Amino acid sequence: MGTKRKHWFVREEPLGTHRLYSHWLFKHSQEGTGQDWAEKLACELAETVRLPHARVELASYHGHRGCIVKSVLTSHARDVLVHGNELLWALDPLYEKDKRNPSSHTVDRVLTTLDEARIGPPRSFGIANGGLFLSRASEWFVGYLMLDALIGNTDRHHENWAIIQPQMEPDAQPARTLAPSFDHGSSLSRELLVEEHQWRLREGWKRAGVVYANRAKSGLYESQSDKRPVHPLKAFQLAASQHPEAARGFVEHLKMVDNILIDELIERIPEERMKTESKRFVAQLIRHNRDQILEVGL
Repeated sequence: MGTKRKHWFVREEPLGTHRLYSHWLFKHSQEGTGQDWAEKLACELAETVRLPHARVELASYHGHRGCIVKSVLTSHARDVLVHGNELLWALDPLYEKDKRNPSSHTVDRVLTTLDEARIGPPRSFGIANGGLFLSRASEWFVGYLMLDALIGNTDRHHENWAIIQPQMEPDAQPARTLAPSFDHGSSLSRELLVEEHQWRLREGWKRAGVVYANRAKSGLYESQSDKRPVHPLKAFQLAASQHPEAARGFVEHLKMVDNILIDELIERIPEERMKTESKRFVAQLIRHNRDQILEVGL
């Protein structure tokens, strides 16, 4: 889906004495952007805060830079991915499912829909997560929104979250579950050229960095009457007000993301992919976003 260049392929991976064949998506990085390293860093940060996510690796294809993303569907199961707009429309036929980013895509509507549709927690994690007991998809979605706030994700529109629905006999009642979080390429200042990272570093974080961080829009609204989506931090706050225990649990996980870990994750990105100036700016951006989340009173 979407307009950016991509294609699926089958990858062979060793599994003990057997071979596993899985589906992966190669996503081309647009020239001058950091879509590849943004996807990879977001994947690693999601892993650190114990959130289910699509696996991402840096890759190239015929000399084109990009990343590969593993399908969140298992290859042996007859599952389908039902995107958020389809689920929202199924419960409300008036929902504008074909509109790019309708203002009816509110935080409250998403959480309510997940509950009303009785969507279960992500399969890969079950209901236990580092001491948390999360039996509802809406509770897990709070964690997804915390991740968005951490990475400054500007693309959590209604086709960038989904549920997994098993294909079974017509009379069966399959257990539908929240899909792992995916498509985090529009985050971590990936659209800025390295020259703009350099300029913002010269200007100073408080003068040029905070302004940039505060400009992010999440793809979710607070009210249907709003004209613009809320900031990712605000989206997390709205969700946290409905599920405070889940939010507090995820924030406890966030405390593991210290400055040393942030630097380690960023330094794993090869220099030819991510220049030093970009690494320095992104490190400051993640620290700022983390501190903003930790300052939220829950």
